[in-house]
Amino acid sequence: MTLEQNLAKEREVQEKIFAAINEYRSFRFNAGAGAGKTYALIESIKYILNSKQVELKKNNQKIICITYTNVAVNEIKERLGNTQFAVVSTIHEMLWEQIKLYQKKELIDLHRNKLSKKLKEIQEKIEEHKANPNFSGIFNDNLESFLSLIKETEELYYKIKDYPAQAFKDCYKEFQEEHPYLSSALKNVAKFKFLIELLYKEERYVNAIARIDDPQQRKNIKIQYDSKSNSDRLTAMKFSHDTLLEYSLSMVEKYPMLQRIIVDKYPYFFIDEYQDTHENVIKLVQILHSYVLANDAHQNQQRWLVGYFGDTKQNIYDDGVGSNIQKIHPKLENIDKVFNRRAHLQLINVINKIRDDKILQEPIDPNSKHGNVQFSYLMNTNEENKTIKILEFIEHFKNTISPGEKIDCLVPLNRSLASLGGFENIYKIIGDIIYWKDLNSQLLSHQLEKLHPTVLIFYHLVMFYKKLNNKKTTYHDLLGKTKNDITFEHAKKVIDSFSAMNVTTLHDLVKNISQIIQDNDPNYTNLAIKYCLNNFLVINYSEIKKYDSFYEYIQDMIYQITLEKQNWDEAQKEENEKIIAAILNVNMTEWLNWVSFINEERNENTQVIYHTYHGTKGAEYDNVAIIMEHHFGSKSGKNKFKNYFSHIQSTLEEQDIKLLDINYKKQFENTQNLIYVACSRAKKNLHILYLDDISEIKKGIELLFDKDNINVFN
Repeated sequence: MTLEQNLAKEREVQEKIFAAINEYRSFRFNAGAGAGKTYALIESIKYILNSKQVELKKNNQKIICITYTNVAVNEIKERLGNTQFAVVSTIHEMLWEQIKLYQKKELIDLHRNKLSKKLKEIQEKIEEHKANPNFSGIFNDNLESFLSLIKETEELYYKIKDYPAQAFKDCYKEFQEEHPYLSSALKNVAKFKFLIELLYKEERYVNAIARIDDPQQRKNIKIQYDSKSNSDRLTAMKFSHDTLLEYSLSMVEKYPMLQRIIVDKYPYFFIDEYQDTHENVIKLVQILHSYVLANDAHQNQQRWLVGYFGDTKQNIYDDGVGSNIQKIHPKLENIDKVFNRRAHLQLINVINKIRDDKILQEPIDPNSKHGNVQFSYLMNTNEENKTIKILEFIEHFKNTISPGEKIDCLVPLNRSLASLGGFENIYKIIGDIIYWKDLNSQLLSHQLEKLHPTVLIFYHLVMFYKKLNNKKTTYHDLLGKTKNDITFEHAKKVIDSFSAMNVTTLHDLVKNISQIIQDNDPNYTNLAIKYCLNNFLVINYSEIKKYDSFYEYIQDMIYQITLEKQNWDEAQKEENEKIIAAILNVNMTEWLNWVSFINEERNENTQVIYHTYHGTKGAEYDNVAIIMEHHFGSKSGKNKFKNYFSHIQSTLEEQDIKLLDINYKKQFENTQNLIYVACSRAKKNLHILYLDDISEIKKGIELLFDKDNINVFN
């Protein structure tokens, strides 16, 4: 086939999408990597704008296009151009736009239900403490007395809560004569503190529910989505990303009128990268579709459709719907595309073998057959020399390409990535507060909503410092929307103070901010400081008053989020305090390197850019180096790649038997998708280095990469 013939076939696929749009038939557009899914999506939107714009304007309607990341939103907007009839946003932005109109009743009711559930969980934990013999004096006869005591001494508690155990006990000596049960309760200080925290939390939840239940107070309540936080603050009437999905689905399920409003407002509903979309979003859209079918079909005037664009083989996130979309939202028209616009034939042949399904790609241009695929492996290696071998491998790769060309290197070993990226100490220390299986997403994700809540605090602190030291930063960047209630002179004085900070560690940064607040605003009324902190950390400035300083406030916020689900014994508490101190004392240069990695900042002078496998999702590069080993960087990833190659080299009968195990099948498909996404990033040159002995899995590797392309790397 010629290029012209292939382009004609490609247009036929696009015409199928146009036909589905004309007839309001909901569809799922499936295409492999490099097929031009975003192009097909944008062409679909343009088609509607060209043929249906008068109708959209007449009915005050718009096309809605939701995608996975802000980067994707900006790309689609740029390629689409300016139009008032298409809304392009992330899923979270779109959902919040729909439900925030119901803050006065429906959303408050939902929030109250969640508060009640959380209150029940807190009370169950309090019940567990009743079994502790040290607390029998409190719960048997003196609960009311104890509650009065901790309420009266709340300010003291927050002042001394981080004292060593004996010093903490000493602060309660003056109360023991009136409250003799304290001597027993204080035998384990860590558990005593945990009980107090639970009781304080219980009171906050009880009060929050009471506010909602009071007709007068309810009038002033506004439930808010906090886009800069990855943890709920329910008693402050704020919630984060996952709860937004939960609330949105609940509201659409419960209120048919909301269904009607959404389908009337957005007759064309497009979802990009559907395979990575949360199941709750797919369920929500399926409800909309069912509503349309039930209410409009009998009148032969169905005027709504959803179009999903994506590829189930590129589902690599645990919370993405993946192939499960067919169960949640069945009876969609399937439109497939087999052309690859990105890669040369040699690379396409490899990724076709990896995905092993009905979509067998071919290059759109038959002359694109000058790619190169090489698979190298080590005969002898150990943990100490792996990073050295990676660097030697990259240098060898450089010699095979033109001078100045960039190499994008995908690294499965988080520790190696951190070392190569210049933030090794951050990785080592934060590994002590995040489960190993979550490090890839909660520390290294380019999507802020996936970062661990504590890690997100660090990110915002460092971004504040980074913005302060960037000459292109504006006052609006630092202060956000100020409602014109501060003067330029006032703002300049505060910004100049922050800009003059002498900082070498994160500890220095927080201490400096504390000192500036203490010197300029001991009463916490300075609006410029308030706007700065709210803009970057989304904190209630007045909350800091409970603590001796901003530093104490930040330390406690980190401590509470980090340790909320851990056991509170004294030894563990002291160890965790050391970990937090160590994190704050990491050099600021490492933090800036980490933030640059999170923000995917590409320095023109840097020839080699390092990525996680997940971090390259949706990207394409001329020259790709992939580092593999048996494991995938965590305990849950033990023998992840080894098991995959072992599977594909076994007989079909053996494979079928293994895949009967649901957990095994899920793990196999996840690994298959991960390797597919990694290998399909390359346009021309793909070089793989396997760091372990491949003798047991060589046949499986040869099935994908061919004997002639496999060699030992010395």
